Amino acid sequence: MTDYKTFIITLKDSVLDLHIEQFKKSVEDLGGKVTHEFKLIKAFTVQIPDLHINKLTSLHNDNIASVEEDSTVHAN
Repeated sequence: MTDYKTFIITLKDSVLDLHIEQFKKSVEDLGGKVTHEFKLIKAFTVQIPDLHINKLTSLHNDNIASVEEDSTVHAN
């Protein structure tokens, strides 16, 4: 059984639309899906098999500003 995780991936401001489309295709090719696309910044929430996140980041390393596993935040 594949373990899926959710990540928030922010791309660099300089990334061209062509590279954004290539990034989204790579997510799908690796068995994942884009679940949200942010409008004000070049960022996405993706669900992807945990074992493929490293492959995704290595394919698009030049275009990625940050990768963070999505998690619930609690306020005390």
